[in-house]
Amino acid sequence: VIINLFATIPIIGEDLSVGPGATLDIEIACAGAAYAGGRVELVWRGEVVAQAPVPASGPIRFTRWANADGYLRVHVYTAAGAPLAVTNPVFVTLQGR
Repeated sequence: VIINLFATIPIIGEDLSVGPGATLDIEIACAGAAYAGGRVELVWRGEVVAQAPVPASGPIRFTRWANADGYLRVHVYTAAGAPLAVTNPVFVTLQGR
């Protein structure tokens, strides 16, 4: 599982400092047969805020807006619903706080 945020690949545990209301364009790549038919969940501050099926090819994209300090994490499940991967968080901090 690869997370691409702001056209960079953040280091897990990294703190991204962004302005209030900044657009967070999130791109997730799940390559390999184990991910086929699976589902990806985007987690913000402990809550699932978006989900999508794993496509046959190409990345999964989500857009969020920075409205508070928090963290992003991704959960990936197999087609049968079993947990397959959980990323460590990428922390998001609003500038000026």
